[in-house]
Amino acid sequence: MGWACEPLYKCFMQASALGFVIQGLRRISFCIGAVRNGPGVSKPLRCAHRPSTVGPSGIEYHLERQSNHQMKRNDTQQARLKLWRERVIAHTQTLVAKAGHLTGRKLPLPAVHFDLRGQTAGQLRIEPGGQARIRYNAALLLRYEENFVARTVPHEVAHYAAFLCYGRRIKPHGPEWQQLVQALGGDRARCHEYDTEGLRARRTRWFAYHCRCGEHALSSIRHNRICRGTRYLCRRCGEPLRAGPALHCSTPDP
Repeated sequence: MGWACEPLYKCFMQASALGFVIQGLRRISFCIGAVRNGPGVSKPLRCAHRPSTVGPSGIEYHLERQSNHQMKRNDTQQARLKLWRERVIAHTQTLVAKAGHLTGRKLPLPAVHFDLRGQTAGQLRIEPGGQARIRYNAALLLRYEENFVARTVPHEVAHYAAFLCYGRRIKPHGPEWQQLVQALGGDRARCHEYDTEGLRARRTRWFAYHCRCGEHALSSIRHNRICRGTRYLCRRCGEPLRAGPALHCSTPDP
């Protein structure tokens, strides 16, 4: 029996020795991985030909957090813009009703848009058919909120009421407009003092026009009005302005 059990005993001892060797190699690999990955990190070594997946603490998770933060920020900004747009529309309607009471006329409510860009805070636009709409700058509204409502809205409503009551022949910021904007609680200043840093200014194009006595440079705004049927007269000779540079100029008779 002793001689029969001796081969089995040798196999058992060899298997145990091999097991200890494998376990020792695993511990060595574990220690090397901890040294390479830094203190406190106990990751085993990875094979070079196998791509490692980035875990929750890697760059993919960081970019995902940034994306989620940006989405939350955009949602908050859109909610603020919606709130202030509603306040601007309501205040515009209130001031239009007040302007109608001051002028003794029933003024229709204008269309209100928030599509104005650049450094202009507000604008009254008259369409070819005579319809008027007020345009506001949404970027400046978000920057100045209450100040924008208190200053820009009366400014544009006064333009709207002055146009309906006196027509196109008055000066944009003349005494009629000044009287209305002051009665509506606004400022008689022609331009705002908002900080427009980071907002791209609109570039004005100029077009050549001429009359009997000389040449004139008209902005793109007046050029578009002429294309829609508006006529501009020269202050010196009284002739209507014609498109294009003058081929020859003559001095008008005294």
